Amino acid sequence: MTQFSLEWINSQNAKRLPKQSPTHTPYDGEESDVHEKIIEHCKLKGWAFRRDRMDKRTTGQLGWPDFSIACREGKMVFVECKRKGSKLTPEQAATLHWLCSLGHVAIAVWSYEDFEQTVRGMK
Repeated sequence: MTQFSLEWINSQNAKRLPKQSPTHTPYDGEESDVHEKIIEHCKLKGWAFRRDRMDKRTTGQLGWPDFSIACREGKMVFVECKRKGSKLTPEQAATLHWLCSLGHVAIAVWSYEDFEQTVRGMK
Protein backbone atom coordinates (compact mmCIF):
# COMPACT_ATOMS: atom_id res chain seq x y z
CA MET A 1 0.00 0.00 0.00
CA THR A 2 1.32 3.44 -0.92
CA GLN A 3 2.08 5.75 2.00
CA PHE A 4 1.74 9.50 1.55
CA SER A 5 3.49 11.92 3.88
CA LEU A 6 1.55 14.75 5.50
CA GLU A 7 3.88 17.18 3.71
CA TRP A 8 3.00 15.68 0.31
CA ILE A 9 -0.74 15.74 1.08
CA ASN A 10 -0.55 19.38 2.20
CA SER A 11 1.33 20.34 -0.97
CA GLN A 12 -1.33 18.64 -3.10
CA ASN A 13 -4.14 20.34 -1.18
CA ALA A 14 -2.41 23.72 -1.54
CA LYS A 15 -2.58 23.35 -5.33
CA ARG A 16 -6.35 23.03 -5.07
CA LEU A 17 -7.02 25.98 -2.77
CA PRO A 18 -9.27 28.68 -4.22
CA LYS A 19 -7.63 31.98 -5.07
CA GLN A 20 -9.69 33.71 -2.37
CA SER A 21 -11.79 32.67 0.60
CA PRO A 22 -15.46 31.82 0.12
CA THR A 23 -17.81 34.75 -0.09
CA HIS A 24 -20.63 34.76 2.39
CA THR A 25 -23.42 36.31 0.37
CA PRO A 26 -27.11 35.63 0.75
CA TYR A 27 -28.61 32.86 -1.34
CA ASP A 28 -29.46 34.18 -4.80
CA GLY A 29 -31.59 31.27 -5.96
CA GLU A 30 -28.93 29.37 -7.93
CA GLU A 31 -28.16 25.89 -6.67
CA SER A 32 -24.89 25.94 -8.64
CA ASP A 33 -23.71 28.94 -6.60
CA VAL A 34 -24.26 27.00 -3.38
CA HIS A 35 -22.31 24.08 -4.89
CA GLU A 36 -19.37 26.36 -5.74
CA LYS A 37 -19.25 27.84 -2.24
CA ILE A 38 -19.34 24.37 -0.65
CA ILE A 39 -16.48 23.29 -2.93
CA GLU A 40 -14.43 26.35 -1.90
CA HIS A 41 -15.14 25.62 1.78
CA CYS A 42 -14.01 21.99 1.40
CA LYS A 43 -10.80 23.04 -0.34
CA LEU A 44 -9.99 25.60 2.36
CA LYS A 45 -10.51 22.98 5.08
CA GLY A 46 -8.52 20.32 3.20
CA TRP A 47 -11.52 17.98 3.10
CA ALA A 48 -11.90 15.32 0.42
CA PHE A 49 -15.21 15.50 -1.39
CA ARG A 50 -17.19 14.07 -4.25
CA ARG A 51 -19.90 16.03 -6.00
CA ASP A 52 -22.45 14.57 -8.35
CA ARG A 53 -23.10 16.35 -11.62
CA MET A 54 -26.04 18.71 -11.80
CA ASP A 55 -26.47 18.61 -15.59
CA LYS A 56 -27.35 14.90 -15.89
CA ARG A 57 -29.53 12.40 -14.10
CA THR A 58 -27.71 10.24 -11.61
CA THR A 59 -26.37 6.87 -12.63
CA GLY A 60 -25.84 5.98 -8.97
CA GLN A 61 -28.27 5.28 -6.17
CA LEU A 62 -31.49 7.26 -6.52
CA GLY A 63 -31.71 9.92 -3.82
CA TRP A 64 -27.97 10.02 -3.08
CA PRO A 65 -26.89 13.50 -1.85
CA ASP A 66 -25.07 15.97 -4.09
CA PHE A 67 -21.95 15.98 -1.88
CA SER A 68 -20.11 13.25 0.01
CA ILE A 69 -17.48 14.98 2.17
CA ALA A 70 -14.73 13.29 4.19
CA CYS A 71 -13.61 15.52 7.05
CA ARG A 72 -10.85 14.92 9.56
CA GLU A 73 -11.19 12.47 12.43
CA GLY A 74 -13.24 10.05 10.31
CA LYS A 75 -16.30 12.30 10.04
CA MET A 76 -18.48 12.10 6.92
CA VAL A 77 -20.92 14.80 5.83
CA PHE A 78 -23.52 14.25 3.12
CA VAL A 79 -25.20 17.31 1.63
CA GLU A 80 -28.21 17.62 -0.64
CA CYS A 81 -28.50 21.13 -2.13
CA LYS A 82 -31.93 22.38 -3.11
CA ARG A 83 -33.18 25.42 -4.99
CA LYS A 84 -35.16 27.93 -2.96
CA GLY A 85 -38.75 26.76 -2.74
CA SER A 86 -37.99 23.17 -3.80
CA LYS A 87 -38.52 20.09 -1.66
CA LEU A 88 -36.67 16.84 -1.13
CA THR A 89 -37.89 13.90 -3.15
CA PRO A 90 -39.04 10.91 -1.07
CA GLU A 91 -35.85 9.08 -2.14
CA GLN A 92 -33.64 11.99 -1.02
CA ALA A 93 -35.39 12.25 2.34
CA ALA A 94 -35.11 8.49 2.90
CA THR A 95 -31.41 8.44 1.96
CA LEU A 96 -30.58 11.36 4.29
CA HIS A 97 -32.46 9.62 7.11
CA TRP A 98 -30.65 6.33 6.38
CA LEU A 99 -27.22 8.03 6.42
CA CYS A 100 -28.06 9.76 9.73
CA SER A 101 -29.11 6.42 11.21
CA LEU A 102 -25.63 5.11 10.33
CA GLY A 103 -24.08 7.88 12.45
CA HIS A 104 -23.15 10.34 9.69
CA VAL A 105 -24.08 13.99 9.29
CA ALA A 106 -26.60 14.14 6.43
CA ILE A 107 -28.37 17.41 5.63
CA ALA A 108 -30.41 19.23 3.04
CA VAL A 109 -29.45 22.88 2.47
CA TRP A 110 -31.15 25.73 0.67
CA SER A 111 -28.23 28.13 1.11
CA TYR A 112 -24.50 28.16 1.76
CA GLU A 113 -25.24 29.55 5.21
CA ASP A 114 -27.24 26.38 6.04
CA PHE A 115 -24.17 24.31 5.17
CA GLU A 116 -21.73 26.54 7.01
CA GLN A 117 -23.83 26.51 10.19
CA THR A 118 -23.87 22.70 10.18
CA VAL A 119 -20.12 22.23 9.66
CA ARG A 120 -18.96 25.14 11.82
CA GLY A 121 -16.35 23.84 14.24
CA MET A 122 -15.66 20.62 12.32
CA LYS A 123 -12.00 19.89 11.65
